[in-house]
Amino acid sequence: MLEKGILVLRKLTPESGIKTAKEQGKTFGNTLQSVDIENYVQGKILKEFCKTLKQDTVIGYDLTDEIHPYADIEKGNREQEGKGMENISKVFDGSRRRKETGYSLHGIGTSEHLLRLETHKAGSEFLPQKRKQILKEMLPALQGKGIWAFDRGNDDEKLFSFLNERSIQYIVRLKNKRQVLLLKTGEVFDTKDLPEGRHRVFIRTSGKSEFDTENEYLLIKSKHLEDKTPILLLCSINISSYSDAKLIEKYLKRWGVETQFRKVKQIYQLEKIQVRNWNRRKNLLALVVFMHFLSTQIENKVQAIKNKAEESALLLWQDIKEFLRKKSKEYNFYSFMEFLRTQIPKTLSFFLRDKTLNTQEETALTLF
Repeated sequence: MLEKGILVLRKLTPESGIKTAKEQGKTFGNTLQSVDIENYVQGKILKEFCKTLKQDTVIGYDLTDEIHPYADIEKGNREQEGKGMENISKVFDGSRRRKETGYSLHGIGTSEHLLRLETHKAGSEFLPQKRKQILKEMLPALQGKGIWAFDRGNDDEKLFSFLNERSIQYIVRLKNKRQVLLLKTGEVFDTKDLPEGRHRVFIRTSGKSEFDTENEYLLIKSKHLEDKTPILLLCSINISSYSDAKLIEKYLKRWGVETQFRKVKQIYQLEKIQVRNWNRRKNLLALVVFMHFLSTQIENKVQAIKNKAEESALLLWQDIKEFLRKKSKEYNFYSFMEFLRTQIPKTLSFFLRDKTLNTQEETALTLF
């Protein structure tokens, strides 16, 4: 999968294999259906991530889409004919700004790593329900570290209460449709009319006349960009020691998870997935997240090599840079993935066949 850069099982047939593409695709499909690796992979990634997690690391949660315009949505439940992609539905396509046939994906990550990517099971769970389940599973391992960042689609009092009960640090961008009570003056404002600045507030719960006086929040309203309306950030009270500018900077790091979505979609061509069975799909996506996490870890190691002064490290970096120069005019994650795709199979063949290595293969073996 890493070498080919595609998730269509029939296209993953080894060149020297004795099976046809159809037979090999069926074998891979049966394997994916007979195992359950999602929880194991998620646990391994989270354990590794926690080794470098800091108190102020920004962890972004967001939804992304996976569009399959030619899929038959009527057969998405597969109850009658057993055909079609399970649990497929109509989703909002962010790039085209319209509804399309496909899946919503719950993603959690940082500017460096994608930690989790799960398909929403349309028809049997609501988006907030799945969000809460994911948070319940992840938060204990993080032990209160990290600052969670949520976009406007998560302006939800139930989410706020859930996070407050666990003393989680978080920032949520609000919509312009709330009323707040200022603790300092007792005045009530619609958020669109609230003066810019930093405020300690209670929020009015949706559909009710009273304010939630059990939960105090820090609300920041700031015109951080000249051509944009002021940003509204609701923050947990336990991060009020940060300045307004720092909290805005922290929130904007949420875009890191969007960057990871884009990388995964492009590198592995997510929207070409053709597996129909739900369990196969879950396991396949878990493998994608695992490969992406491993790749970013290796890339971080390469950056560390680049910054070392030792002669051996510099020579290794020169070999890598020379290879990348042939693939791309500049060093970036995409050109680095080309490096991995070319070198990993050669390195593995050394271990499997005990053959003599050429210079590039020695470079890859040294790296790994």
